[in-house]
Amino acid sequence: MEHVSGAPSRNRTVRDYVKEYIVSNKLQPGDSLPTEGELAERLGVGRSSVREAD
Repeated sequence: MEHVSGAPSRNRTVRDYVKEYIVSNKLQPGDSLPTEGELAERLGVGRSSVREAD
């Protein structure tokens, strides 16, 4: 994935990626997500962007 610029865009990208990850992997409550570092690396954003995504 390309690097994302702009805080609102980054937040939306991270949020959308996590939602899609949950759906595509058919996760259930209690299932694990990738770590903060893994998400940041996959999306080309800083770890703080992952933490701040709402």
